[in-house]
Amino acid sequence: MPEVRGAVVAALAEVLARYAEPYDAQRPKVNFAETSRQWSADRPPPLAASPPHRQRADHADERPGPRKLLIFCEPQAGWRHGTVTERRTKPDFAPQLQWLVDERYPQAEGMRVILDHLNPQGPGSLSEVFEPAAARRLGEKGECHYPPKPGSWLNRAAIDLSLLQRQCLKRPIATEERLKREVAAWEHRRKATPETLDWRFTLTAAREKLNRRYPTNSLR
Repeated sequence: MPEVRGAVVAALAEVLARYAEPYDAQRPKVNFAETSRQWSADRPPPLAASPPHRQRADHADERPGPRKLLIFCEPQAGWRHGTVTERRTKPDFAPQLQWLVDERYPQAEGMRVILDHLNPQGPGSLSEVFEPAAARRLGEKGECHYPPKPGSWLNRAAIDLSLLQRQCLKRPIATEERLKREVAAWEHRRKATPETLDWRFTLTAAREKLNRRYPTNSLR
């Protein structure tokens, strides 16, 4: 990590302070992350061998287009939710925040949502998709926080994305429907045996480990 300025340190401290807070069901902390998944169509069956030709097969993959994997997780409660979208746009992202507010946490007073620095993510997407009153209501309940730009590893949802990819998505997947089934099955398994995340990188640890990289006095 290169040396960074005070704004990055402030974002680091703010996110780590949220992580250090005790669990509060009325103000849950939810992480959100996304990645791309290229799915490949099935190859045609090989042609049978017929002298003087050996068996012939088409080794080229047909790649209709990538899909986006979206992951919400509440590490202190052991909850995860994954979905698949065709694109990474504000009309794709804003309904996910609406679902989080109105269906997952309808009784909560508010929530803190930790997001990466990507264009569609954030309260601005709500204003472009929903009517002003709805956008304001959703934005007031879903309080957005951002890790520093050189520190996307601070987003705890990245851990679940990595697990999903290693546990379910290492093999070729031929269709979007199959990809959705794999994500849903992974989510179901994680719900059956929920595991919380013990986050140990604290502000104190940041002061000790990153002291040489950050400006003088910025982590005091």
